[in-house]
Amino acid sequence: MILKRIISILFFLVLSVNSYKLQAIENKILFKIDDELITSVDIYNQTKYLKSLNQDIQNLSEQNIFEISKKIIIKEKIKKIELLNKKIKLNIDDKILNAYIKSVFRTTQINDLNEYKNFVNLLDLNFEAMKEKLIIEILWNNLIFKKFSSKIKINKEDLKKEIMTS
Repeated sequence: MILKRIISILFFLVLSVNSYKLQAIENKILFKIDDELITSVDIYNQTKYLKSLNQDIQNLSEQNIFEISKKIIIKEKIKKIELLNKKIKLNIDDKILNAYIKSVFRTTQINDLNEYKNFVNLLDLNFEAMKEKLIIEILWNNLIFKKFSSKIKINKEDLKKEIMTS
């Protein structure tokens, strides 16, 4: 009897100490693009990610942040679908990923994949899902560059003049 009471008290104390960390987020499917689902948790995680990278986002309303996060995720899903339709595998060498991380996160203290993993883990986000977002962006940029690079014409003389007048 006393043991049950002690266990109950300890259980209550553990719950009350840790309850401030608990959050209940109802996970609903909000959109479906082909076979790709977008859930309320996806948008919540994207919002948390954006807020951690850009303090100015805090100045926006929750509705605006939600809309920005939603649009980002929809674009990512469309890019992923298109890459997969073109039979492009969603994997790249870690050296390329490290270089991309270093260039994208140059204003933060994130310089490589390991530091990015630590950052994502601190936010309590799924590292593999976040890594996939980076990979999709790299592969998408590469696809677009390959598609349109032949149409890019650079007039060196105009470029020199522009640089000299700036």
